[in-house]
Amino acid sequence: MPSPRTLPLSALGAALAILAWACAAPQPPTGDVVLRFIEDDPQELLATSRVVASRLEAELGPTDAEAARRWRGHDVEILGVVDGALEVEQAGDDPWLATDVDLDAGDVVAVEVELSNPGPAEAQLFWAGHWQRFSSRRMLRAAGGRHLGAGTMLYRFEVGDTPEWRGRVRTLRFDLPPGSDRTMRLGAVRIFRWQRDEARFTAATARPWKVDLGHSTRNALLAPPGTRWDRRLEVPEGASLALACGIQPGHEGAVRFRVLAMAAGLDDTVLLERTLVAGSSRAGRWHDEVVDLSRFAGREIDLRLAVDAPGRGTPTRWFPVWGNPEVVAPPADPDRPNVIVVLLDTLRADRLSSYGHPLPTSPRMDAWAASSAVRFASVVAPAPWTLPAHASMFTGLDAVRHGFNFWGTAPPALETTAEILRRHGYTTAAVTGGGLLHPGFGFAQGFDRFDYWSDPDSDREVAWVFERARSWLRGHRERPFFLFVHTYEMHAPHRRRQPHFDELARTAGVIPPPFDLELVSRPWQGLVAQGDRFAVRRPGDDDWSGDLDEAELETVGLMYDSALALVDSEVGRLLDHLGALGLRERSLVVVTSDHGEALGEDGRAGHVYLDDYNLMVPLILELPGAYRGGTVVERQVRLVDLAPTILEILGLPVPAGLDGRSLLPLVEDPRAPFPERAWAYAASSNHGLALRRHDGLKYLFPDPAWAQVEGREALYDLAADPGEEWNLAPADPRIEALRDTARATILEQHRGLRLEIRNTGPGVLEGRLTGAWAAHDRVKSADHPGSPVHWTQERPAGFELEPGRRTTLLLGQLTSAEVGVQLGIAGDGGPRPAFEASFDLERLRTPAAVRLGPDGWLVEEDFHGELDTGLLVTRAGAPTSLVDAGPATDAETLRQLEALGYID
Repeated sequence: MPSPRTLPLSALGAALAILAWACAAPQPPTGDVVLRFIEDDPQELLATSRVVASRLEAELGPTDAEAARRWRGHDVEILGVVDGALEVEQAGDDPWLATDVDLDAGDVVAVEVELSNPGPAEAQLFWAGHWQRFSSRRMLRAAGGRHLGAGTMLYRFEVGDTPEWRGRVRTLRFDLPPGSDRTMRLGAVRIFRWQRDEARFTAATARPWKVDLGHSTRNALLAPPGTRWDRRLEVPEGASLALACGIQPGHEGAVRFRVLAMAAGLDDTVLLERTLVAGSSRAGRWHDEVVDLSRFAGREIDLRLAVDAPGRGTPTRWFPVWGNPEVVAPPADPDRPNVIVVLLDTLRADRLSSYGHPLPTSPRMDAWAASSAVRFASVVAPAPWTLPAHASMFTGLDAVRHGFNFWGTAPPALETTAEILRRHGYTTAAVTGGGLLHPGFGFAQGFDRFDYWSDPDSDREVAWVFERARSWLRGHRERPFFLFVHTYEMHAPHRRRQPHFDELARTAGVIPPPFDLELVSRPWQGLVAQGDRFAVRRPGDDDWSGDLDEAELETVGLMYDSALALVDSEVGRLLDHLGALGLRERSLVVVTSDHGEALGEDGRAGHVYLDDYNLMVPLILELPGAYRGGTVVERQVRLVDLAPTILEILGLPVPAGLDGRSLLPLVEDPRAPFPERAWAYAASSNHGLALRRHDGLKYLFPDPAWAQVEGREALYDLAADPGEEWNLAPADPRIEALRDTARATILEQHRGLRLEIRNTGPGVLEGRLTGAWAAHDRVKSADHPGSPVHWTQERPAGFELEPGRRTTLLLGQLTSAEVGVQLGIAGDGGPRPAFEASFDLERLRTPAAVRLGPDGWLVEEDFHGELDTGLLVTRAGAPTSLVDAGPATDAETLRQLEALGYID
């Protein structure tokens, strides 16, 4: 294969590129990055509460009977004030308390609420202004609180970073998590106001952030009035400065942005001057600018970015910002390939015509693969849901290894493809459907620009995504770039996309019955969402039914297929657009998905399962110059192989330690050696780890620590049983070897804290685990079958270890660092008095031990001896964040996630 860096442009492609460039207005910046004001990619999304400190201003808690009369309730009976707290009894399914206030929202950063004896559900804060009703738009959730002891939880609502928290707030309402015994106490209610901390302010404004304006997140410099950012460079021929400017919503008054050039022997030259006014239609979004530097070619100059706000002082928390300022020049290597990755979320491979579906759902992608691209016929996703699957695709790491398998934010320590390409001079951009691809989940890492759909109504999302992608390409076609395009069109809620739905129904020869469709959560052991099922409401019915007949299930499939047909047409338009811009010949174009979708198989809907309808995804690659176009690779590959494949095609070094392997050897020779195994991990739903071999053998290993919530062990021969109906595990002699392989893989790949429990005898070691150690979904084990630990809703998490036995618990990213343990030895004379210890894992040095010594139980940090009986805490793998407080999402994103079915 010729070097990707030297693949020639065809004469037609070159002509189209020149024509497209000449017709563009205004002319975009061209070429390689010469200087970046922001060298290192910032990985934190700006939250203004990080820039300033807050101080307690007032307490609203009902401290006495007079204060209690300010509160009113719904579905609660107010019993009175006990020890300064308002005691209430739940009297219905929607309990809440409200009080009148008079707050300037712009001055308030947070509201804290103490609740005693809350139930497991979320606490919610609503607010309303004068003559306003309570609304889901003016609401924040607190999924978890901080334990204060004695059954009291502290919930904190960060209102200051919420767009809908504005104006005068006249009423606060707290929705109470229903308690098990129906009686709760509302304690202190605290209001925190903004007050700038100079040290934090200085540190925040001296570093870059990711800043979101108008649902477009960019690498940015905060620019309070008076701030100057200077860079010195020797200006090459044809250079220009590309940047954006904007002001955060909430900033008051006019702001003037200026770019100046300073050089020896020259007066300071103003290259750009733009004034933005807060509250105008031009505020709250980015304004892109290109500054021609050709007059300074060959000279050394200082570029200065300056901001001033006439007549106003320095803002407290809302800022003017500079977006991704950089100097670019004509490319030294004009044939350097671009990369476009199109990810069609929730697309299972077997619904594309080219992957065997009988209906013509994907004519454009099928024709493209047959003529110009390489199609991989058997591709295994690393996880059956969005967050871990994207993390694996972007990093080349299996899901167990990267550890991002739960609701939260991707660990910044993970190095993504976008980061690597940006470091090598690529401009990086993403356009996504939002939801779990909101910047708050960490996937903006490495991207100069990250645009996302934010509306809960997803009817127009796919058109918006692809139009925004085409628009971005028009402005960046002369620069080496990496563009990531993502859409949720295939995701629930499933719809009848016209005219595709009617056309596919006619082709299938069916008359679809009318009904409304919903996905309903299917709880498992009352603990976690095991998955979803479909529910229908037929014409004339008031109630929903969970039993779909055959015609209705077929219609659900047609709804899904009609969405695919719509997506197919958009992918076709994008390919046409790339051709018209002259980009096809010098670009790597990828179309794939993160996971599949259950469409009624086994009574299931959605995706958290390890069945092939959740794990098998399409993968189609057009290499620069359409190299090997029309090739079909039958060999099983993995989505984790995409990252190293991109890097090898671009001629860039592939980091050591990746689980993925480049697919280029298979493109050139389908018989080339390639890994036989593909791993897929369903951690958050407790289904465990799947091993899918190239020979068609598939093994499922349950790894939850608690046997009461684990998935089942299973073995399937996919060649004879593609529907995974016959579980061979109970009697198959290969099971023990497969178990050993799965155990070894989990132990080798797991990163994070490990809790080893060991008993050298002579009595039985008994114990209870509390806090994060007792999580039903984030604590795993490689001990199957026969783990000595237990957990049920009626019985606390604990263990009994016989003499000579040991077990190791593997901890994922936790929601709290607070853990505890009670230990004792059961003997002929009965158990000894229990020993109790508690830890803060974030402060704990590892290894650390709780062990039985000659004189009783000891707690030892920095323990390096041999553990006899007790607990040992160690860390495996590279350092990662132990505790994740959750993604940086706002009320708008939560509404979108609710519409997509991720939260209730």
